Amino acid sequence: DKIHIVAINEIIRCEADANYTTFTLLNKKPVVISKPLKEYDEMLSPYGFFRCHNSHLVNLFMIDRLEKREGGVLIMKDNSEAMVSSRKYSELVNAISQL
Repeated sequence: DKIHIVAINEIIRCEADANYTTFTLLNKKPVVISKPLKEYDEMLSPYGFFRCHNSHLVNLFMIDRLEKREGGVLIMKDNSEAMVSSRKYSELVNAISQL
């Protein structure tokens, strides 16, 4: 029932929840959108976003650190966490090293 206008550099991460996507934003409340994460993956990947897990799309510029616990966990600048799938781990490390 609303249209949110958000700058790409305000998006910290996106998380899938069935056919919904929750956007975690810099200094704003999370926004839930009634579209699947796949649509945003295709839209945001050219702008420095990386699908690190089936349910997580992260802004590479908002990563604070990568912890090796539980196979890999990204800690974002807002201290939120995003799981990294073992299948995407090396691709993620490569993407981070090219920033």
